[in-house]
Amino acid sequence: MQESTGAAELQSSPAQPNLVPATEPIRLFFEGSCAENVTYRWYDYMKDLLAELGAWANSTFKDPEWEMISLLLYMNLNSRRCRAACVKYIVDSTDGIDDPLDKLEKLLKEICRQEVKPNTVFDSRQTSLKAHLLEWISTEMDFTRRTIAAGTGMETLPEAGHDKLLRVKKILSSLTVPEQGAWIRAEMEAGAILNEEFKEVTDILAPVYKTPHSTNPSSGTMYRKSGELSVQSLKKLQGMAKAMDRYFGELMKG
Repeated sequence: MQESTGAAELQSSPAQPNLVPATEPIRLFFEGSCAENVTYRWYDYMKDLLAELGAWANSTFKDPEWEMISLLLYMNLNSRRCRAACVKYIVDSTDGIDDPLDKLEKLLKEICRQEVKPNTVFDSRQTSLKAHLLEWISTEMDFTRRTIAAGTGMETLPEAGHDKLLRVKKILSSLTVPEQGAWIRAEMEAGAILNEEFKEVTDILAPVYKTPHSTNPSSGTMYRKSGELSVQSLKKLQGMAKAMDRYFGELMKG
């Protein structure tokens, strides 16, 4: 890769991770889209980030994607897109393996060891990227421990104060698992669900849904396949949205 001197030159190749989340702040800076918020501290942060990305682009790594996560942690680039990119890396690293808890524990320890540049943060109003990821992994580990992978079609949770298991009823959905994921995503876009992380929401909701084809929908499938719907599926969802709009219209009429 040629030596990089600007954000536009930091392009990812098939063997490298997507750099768009990391370069987004620099792109906005050079476009002047956030000129009213630019301070000397912010300008210095952009210079340092560009230098770090340039050094990364000119280095060879065994695992470039993990090294990019390390760079984002070092620079405390805690934007929403970067948080989502880091969570996606964790999800992709643990999805489909036999012992996700063991992998999550290793990632937790690895992130704990990651260095953060002193007095450095992209958005001082937000939690640090490192703290956000540690909290997310800890929550995911708790969820993994509590989830019992049973073939009964019924998720079970320990009932407080008893050794018995509490059976959890499920919502029967007419949607496929990817369609259900897209519907959940639409609820987030509409503001009905306020959680910021899509994977976090599918982890919470997947255990309470079942479909005509799947008694135990996969949170990972909801997450990954929600953006790969056929035209028929999209029309199906649009029809449901129109039916809801008609319902609310009738309510407004009294």
